[in-house]
Amino acid sequence: MGWFARVWDLTQVECALETMDPMNVGELMVEAKNWKNDSGRKMRRFLAKQNSESVFDEVMFKQAWEATYIPLPDSDWSTVFELGS
Repeated sequence: MGWFARVWDLTQVECALETMDPMNVGELMVEAKNWKNDSGRKMRRFLAKQNSESVFDEVMFKQAWEATYIPLPDSDWSTVFELGS
């Protein structure tokens, strides 16, 4: 189940980002200190290289993803997956 830990880590970070109001990199860095998993560490490393006044938006999320995980084709970024009910 070791492979599942990375999926779980990423899901925790992504859910935390989804529920927050828009914020700049500096504010997100403060919040990211609470993420004690591999994805949180990767996100903090990415944020540390950014301008702390920049807004963390969809474009920057894509940059963070591509800097820490497998790059996806642009067509996949516009795909919306329906949640099962």
